[in-house]
Amino acid sequence: MVTAAAMAMGALALAACGGGGAGGSDADYKIGLIASQSGVFAAFGDPMLYGAQLAVDEVNADGGIDGQQVSLVTVDDKSDATVAASQARRLLTDDQVDLLVGTVASDATLAVIPLVNRAQTTFIYPVTGEDRTCTPDGGTNPYVFGLGDTPDQQQAEFVKYAVENFGKNWYLLGNDYVFPRSVLEVTKKYLTEAGGTVVEETYTPLGTTDYRPTIRNMAASNADVIFAVVPGSDGNAFMKQATEAGLDVDKTITGVSTFEIEIYSGMAGAADGIVTADRYTDRLDTPLNKAFVKSYRELAGNDLPIPATAAYTYSAIKLAAQAAKDAGSSDPELLRAALEQVEMELPQGPVKMNEDHLLDQPVYVLKIENDGYSVVEELGVQKALGHSGCSVK
Repeated sequence: MVTAAAMAMGALALAACGGGGAGGSDADYKIGLIASQSGVFAAFGDPMLYGAQLAVDEVNADGGIDGQQVSLVTVDDKSDATVAASQARRLLTDDQVDLLVGTVASDATLAVIPLVNRAQTTFIYPVTGEDRTCTPDGGTNPYVFGLGDTPDQQQAEFVKYAVENFGKNWYLLGNDYVFPRSVLEVTKKYLTEAGGTVVEETYTPLGTTDYRPTIRNMAASNADVIFAVVPGSDGNAFMKQATEAGLDVDKTITGVSTFEIEIYSGMAGAADGIVTADRYTDRLDTPLNKAFVKSYRELAGNDLPIPATAAYTYSAIKLAAQAAKDAGSSDPELLRAALEQVEMELPQGPVKMNEDHLLDQPVYVLKIENDGYSVVEELGVQKALGHSGCSVK
């Protein structure tokens, strides 16, 4: 018997060959998707493919982009920045895509941007939250648009909420690379403003599997709160070992990125009761999200919590299609001009692109319970704060 998941993977395999849209001819509007289907961020890959395919199907059913059917060309960057650059070069030069979407890790995004600039092709990165739409001189890159919630957007209200509800003395944990360090710098800023204190901070190499020495150090500290930014499989290892050691009994474990929906299945229940902040959960009670959830489950063939990455990648293509509709053209310059001010309702709620090419969007306090992420509190639409966190060189 052919399952829904097998049918979905067959469709995505076709998309990977360049035929994701109807026909897949040279006249189609081509979207290149860079997804991490292997390596430390492999959990993000399939949700990106599913989200992109859903958006392409909907856009094509609505007449395509500027009358052209959309075809999807997908590649795996293997969670490696060098591979991401190589795959981006292929999409931009060999496949000559009209729009590039993707990357998960911040170093992959940074590796792709110079190639995008050279090709003068529109690039939307839907996952990572740091500001990569900036230029070294403080301007805005005309080709790059970011959909991720910046650390300021994600934490301005959440850190205040966590201090009020969990305690003032915090132990910070992050992986030792750009993204966790930049996120935790923002955390410290808002923690100070909320009257909290950093007791200690530890940075571990990406790919760490043994967190037990760090956990013992945390247990011996006077921290009320353990705030972790260890994405991907590192988060699984940390949480399993933390709960085995009983760290969650005397201290509140929270954070961002560590508890992303993409890696929920790998935590094997170790994250139950954790409170985090994010911009999407499949439990958002809106007609648009319910329709998205229904379509996603039919495509993916499972009832696991829907990864936020799926919604973000879906949103990237829907925003581009709306911008083309607003512009009345798929001409790259006209589409980018419309994309700079596009505004629409998406599964995560109402969003608006701002002049810095960053997305103003809702943020939610979420609790992991009953095999899903429930909304504890709506923090409202959070505006991006310009290029204060730029690290593009």
